[in-house]
Amino acid sequence: MRKIFLTTFSFLLIMSVVSYAYASEVVLKIRAVNPLKKPADTLVKEYLPRGVTAKDVISKGKFRIEYDKAKDLCYAEQKVTLKPKEVLVLQVEVKDVWVVPAKKIETLRADAKKAFASRPAAAKGSKAAEDLFAQMNKALDKVEARQAQNTIAKAGVESHMEEYWKDVDSIKQVESDIKLMKLLNEKKK
Repeated sequence: MRKIFLTTFSFLLIMSVVSYAYASEVVLKIRAVNPLKKPADTLVKEYLPRGVTAKDVISKGKFRIEYDKAKDLCYAEQKVTLKPKEVLVLQVEVKDVWVVPAKKIETLRADAKKAFASRPAAAKGSKAAEDLFAQMNKALDKVEARQAQNTIAKAGVESHMEEYWKDVDSIKQVESDIKLMKLLNEKKK
């Protein structure tokens, strides 16, 4: 078996109507090309986008889905026999995992509000706590706005994924800020 074939993947969007407005699936198109004038066997291997796990794969055709610990990514793998000069397009369909659930944002807002409200009486007028609370709410507002603006249909798959990872960073910062506020509240009691 020789690995002389180019494998690339591109994205194709398939919209579906499910329980929430951002629901969709992403079809990863994987091309295997035989540039030779004779048939050839090859192993087609393509890494799936960051964030996709084996449980997120909806349809895999004849691919096997495996995990690469070193790269921390799943990949699709399949043996194929290509005819001379053949271009074979294979597909893997995955869930759109690049959305922060609205429930997660609501929970963070509630946690931030609870941490802010549970300040000791001595810290009630604290400008730092008020600023931190406002900053957390602003970050969550940005996540909601960014998600509405960067659906796959509006922004395309790659931009949708990039913006999701910005949202993940914002969510992590808010979680860290909530912990900080709780810690400060404990120290002032």
